[in-house]
Amino acid sequence: DITEPYCQQIRSYLKDAAIDLRYPYHYGGCYVCVEGPRYETAAEIKMFKMLGGTVIGMTGVPEVVLARELGICYANMSIVTNWAAGVTDQGLDHKEVLKGIDDNKNRLRTLIANALLSMPEEFACQCGINNACEKEG
Repeated sequence: DITEPYCQQIRSYLKDAAIDLRYPYHYGGCYVCVEGPRYETAAEIKMFKMLGGTVIGMTGVPEVVLARELGICYANMSIVTNWAAGVTDQGLDHKEVLKGIDDNKNRLRTLIANALLSMPEEFACQCGINNACEKEG
C-alpha cells in the first residue's frame, strides 16, 4: 500500500532542518511523476494541476514504491528547477534546469546532513509494517 508513500518521521526531520537553517520550504503537496526524459506539454501541466498535482518530475518512481515494498523509510525533497510549459511565457531550457540543480546542491547537502544528525537510529513508524520480506521469512 502506497497511500502514504513517504515516511512521515523522515519528512518531519527534513522540515525541522529546513526551519533551523531558515531555508524556504513547502511541506506537503502532490508529486506527479512522468516518464522522461522529456518535458511535459502545456496541456499535460494543465491536466496535472486540475488533478491536484503540485510538483512534476521524472525521478520519483519506482524508487518510492520499491522502498515501501521493502519496508524502508523513504522521503522526498524536490527542488524546482524550472517553470513548466504553459506556466510562464518563457520557454523551457535545459540549461535552466542544470543551473537550478547547481545553485541548490550545497543547500541540499547541508539540509540532509542536518536532518541526519538529528534522526534516531531507529524509527517507530509504520514503513516496515507491510515488509514483504518479513512476511515470506
